[in-house]
Amino acid sequence: MQGLYPLPLSKYPHQPGPPGITVAERTFVWYSASVLGCLLVRNFPLACELVERPELRRSGVVVAANGRVFSPSPIAQAHGITIGQRLSEATARLPSLSILEARPSLYAVMAESILSGLARIAYSIEAAEEGVVYFNAAELTALYGSREATLEIVLATTHKDLEPRLGVAPSRFGARSAAENATPCNSRIIEQTQLHDFLAQASVTHLPLGQETIRRLLLLGLQNLGQLTHFSKPALIDQFGSDGNLLWEIGRGRDVHLQPRPQTPERIYERLRFEAPLLTVQAVTVAFEHALNRLLRQPALNGRAARQAILTLTSEMGTIWSRRVTFKEASGERSRIWAAIKPTLELGPLPPLVVELEFELTGLLNADGKQIALPGTEPRLWAQLEEGLRKLKVQYGFCPVSRVMEVEPWNRLPEQRLALIDFDV
Repeated sequence: MQGLYPLPLSKYPHQPGPPGITVAERTFVWYSASVLGCLLVRNFPLACELVERPELRRSGVVVAANGRVFSPSPIAQAHGITIGQRLSEATARLPSLSILEARPSLYAVMAESILSGLARIAYSIEAAEEGVVYFNAAELTALYGSREATLEIVLATTHKDLEPRLGVAPSRFGARSAAENATPCNSRIIEQTQLHDFLAQASVTHLPLGQETIRRLLLLGLQNLGQLTHFSKPALIDQFGSDGNLLWEIGRGRDVHLQPRPQTPERIYERLRFEAPLLTVQAVTVAFEHALNRLLRQPALNGRAARQAILTLTSEMGTIWSRRVTFKEASGERSRIWAAIKPTLELGPLPPLVVELEFELTGLLNADGKQIALPGTEPRLWAQLEEGLRKLKVQYGFCPVSRVMEVEPWNRLPEQRLALIDFDV
């Protein structure tokens, strides 16, 4: 039987097996892999930004990178603004256009959160690109009992403000097209009997092919998949090479294979925004130190070590400064991480008027044992101090003690020379 795989139901002991199958026979049960699902977040970079800026949902807005449009909203597209367009041309077409600077590290973190959420319930998943995840819908229906319950559970794995869409169909491209046609936070199902007619209406511009192949299809007057079904497989391969073979499979709904999900490094993320821009290197350094303290309190880092840090600053003028620091050895200790990244901040040059800071630790792995220094008087006293502060935090719900940090020693205003930072325990 084509397209079948073993599903170990022992992973889900709380789920009943199919009727008529004994417990011993449920260890491996075979299900068809020809029903695929696609979880889709349209315009993913912009969707991530609008989670934090919901007031821009009904206005013309674009995410920009390197002076060009990276991700336009539907309203911006209606005014002729397209991907790759210069910002000067885009603002000329729509003077009220809102421009958001691209933040790739944020998008990577949110894409990974979608994958992680789906991985908690699905057995076979594949990340095609940021904001697009394929999964085996047949196995989930077998686990959760009904198709409706399955679709609700899958949609619940993604933040609703991202407006996820879900498509289910007997083929890969059919599932993607169904998701594209679904309404936000809803699903669309294409049955086997509907697949042929549904695919026949699909535009060739949505095919997962190179731009040159799509351009040639349009030049030949081929607007939709229905027109391609009249050609034989050898004729398509002769005209388009390997893309021709894929065209033949997609047009007949035979693209049913999932590729294994690649191992993605785990990461944790912290962002700080400032009402008043940071003007000096010392102030930025203190802010990064505070962000590191907050990162180290996240449960995901308990007993873990990070291999790399990604530091990002955004200026008031939209300039982005980013540095990637790889540690000599993986570490979860504050002193080691800070010693590795502090020279990068001191060397600079940092952008002026910093209004946002992002600190990311990535490449998480289980921490190995490390040789520590012999205990002395100072470490012992420090440990006693931390224990006392920890008790205060338990009693009051927060630590009432702050640290005084020197940020601008040359400033004539005393209140600007020093800053109070939360004492993290």
